[in-house]
Amino acid sequence: MNINMNDFDMIHWIMFGLALLLLILLVFFIVKMIKANKQYKELQQARDDREKKLTSDYEKRIETERVDGKKKFSEQQSKYDAIVDDQSSQISSLKQFTYGKSQYLTDITLLSFRDKLIDQERIRPEDMHVLANVLIPSKNYKQTKQVDHVILTRTGIYIVDSNYFSGHVYHGMNEQQFDQFPFLEGVYDALGYDHKDEYSFIVEPKDNGEVVMHPLDHQIQDLKVTAEKIRNILKLQYPVKTIMFYNEQETKRNVSINYSTDKDVIVLMGKPELEEYFEKHVFHGRFEYTVEELEQIKQQLLEMNP
Repeated sequence: MNINMNDFDMIHWIMFGLALLLLILLVFFIVKMIKANKQYKELQQARDDREKKLTSDYEKRIETERVDGKKKFSEQQSKYDAIVDDQSSQISSLKQFTYGKSQYLTDITLLSFRDKLIDQERIRPEDMHVLANVLIPSKNYKQTKQVDHVILTRTGIYIVDSNYFSGHVYHGMNEQQFDQFPFLEGVYDALGYDHKDEYSFIVEPKDNGEVVMHPLDHQIQDLKVTAEKIRNILKLQYPVKTIMFYNEQETKRNVSINYSTDKDVIVLMGKPELEEYFEKHVFHGRFEYTVEELEQIKQQLLEMNP
């Protein structure tokens, strides 16, 4: 077979064309693979980013829910603690304000005395009111004050702190009484009392031979504070007078001694002194209130004690 040059050139060009075509196809394939690989990586990256975002969002949501749950629990716990504290304060207040034997006996004494004056037509019912176990409220239950008796008369308003005791009452004692009562100096030294200051206490002997001392100074100071609080709440023109009343048990061992120079507190020992004091001041004192004002004050106090 004879192949001329023209045929050879044609074959050459065909081969060249095929090679070029293969090269183009190879380049196209490579470019496409590169693009496909790039798209795959982009899709992979997008998927990874989405997974990270979902994971992050989930973790944030869980953390937020945990924090919110902890916060709500803390708030509920605080509310619960506040309710418990409030109710505990109320219970403590109710325990503190229990109507005791001392108040009961004083109540009988005062009401009997008032009824006697009314029966004798020495006063009218509206001239004197006796209120027992009166609470002076406060926003804080622990600061609520209890008054054994509030006595309303035209010559003044009195609050009474009743003490039912068996033993010895030493009221307003200081170093001036040490010679008369030698044991006092040892008591003052043991308690760290200043010898010059007045102190009050009850020394109560027990059946087993023991002796118990009940300090009264905090009780007296609290009575003064309560009197001022009543005056402020009721907006009274005149000070409220305070009485420390010691009601003796029926025993021959009782001794009542009063050396107090405190003019802000009236100290009365036993039923006779209590009646004598009020009989004197109800009839011979200067009028401070009208019967209408007394009734208004009475109603205000009753409204505080529904």
